Order: sequence, then C-alpha cells, then structure tokens
Amino acid sequence: MMCKVAIYMRVATADQFFDDHRIVVQRAAILDHLNHSGVADGYTVEEFRDIGFKGTDLNRPALRELLSRTQKGEFDILCVQSLSRLSRDSMIVEKLYQALLLPHGVRLLSAQERLDSKSPMWFDFLETHTRLIDECRNRARKGGLPDESSHVSAYLQRGQGYAGRRQVRVQQHSESEDVVI
Repeated sequence: MMCKVAIYMRVATADQFFDDHRIVVQRAAILDHLNHSGVADGYTVEEFRDIGFKGTDLNRPALRELLSRTQKGEFDILCVQSLSRLSRDSMIVEKLYQALLLPHGVRLLSAQERLDSKSPMWFDFLETHTRLIDECRNRARKGGLPDESSHVSAYLQRGQGYAGRRQVRVQQHSESEDVVI
C-alpha cells in the first residue's frame, strides 16, 4: 500500500524564495530524508508551501489547507525540513501535533532534527527544547541571561522570541536600535 506523504515548506520572505532558493533546499532535504530513512517502502508526495510568512504566524494558507486535509485523513505522514518550518515555538509544534496530527494517525518527521513522532526521542526532544526555551525566557524576564552582550540575549530580554539570523528593527519605549540576530 502506498503511503501518502505531505511535505511542508516555508520561507519568511519572497527574497528567500527567489534569491536563495531555500524552498528547493528544503524540498531536497525532505526527499533525501524520506528516501534514506526507510520510512515507507513506497509513497506519493504532495507539496505545501508558504512564501512570505513568518514562523510565528499560524494563519498561513498552505498550512491551513494541509492541516484541514490531514484531519480528513488524506495523509499518513507530514515531513518538514525542520520543525521551525511549522513554527518557531516548540510548544506550538507540540500542540499542532497533539491536537491535529496524532488524533488522525499522522506521523510527523523532521529531516534536520532527524525526529520521528513515532519514536520515544520525539517527546524527549520536545520536552527538553521547551524547558530550555522557558528557562531562557524566565532568565530574560529577570535580566539574568548569562551573556548580556549577546544579540540573542538582547532580543530575548525584550520579550520576543528568536526569529533566526537577520537584522531586525527593535523598538522599545520610543527608542530603536538595530540588532543583528
């Protein structure tokens, strides 16, 4: 029996799509993972991709369609290049899995992290990752991150999540500064 696989890809800006070909890189990593992991003997793939949507925005057209069709039982596996393609927040990834994938028997795979939701390592990873994120946020609120000069620490202290390496404009109490993350 053929396994039905949905692959999901996302880039935050159109520039990443046109200039960097990151969708092509994501697709290649996903297909390589599927081919070498022995996940399924035979499978069909359907692609879903969102261009110009940040990982913190869950109101993405392709993601909504994918999750809707997953709930209708159209897919056996959802594979992503990295869990960050679903969301930058590991707790949201876990909630998506628990509420929308698990009840419908959909297996979640991540090529970069080499994670499989059928593996006990899945829950260990999410638990550890969530604990680390919570610890960083708690320390940031208290002003006690170990390296106060680091760009990530400065960004987290402003109460925002880590959004990847790029220059962002941060405004706080009518002051602004450029922070490279």
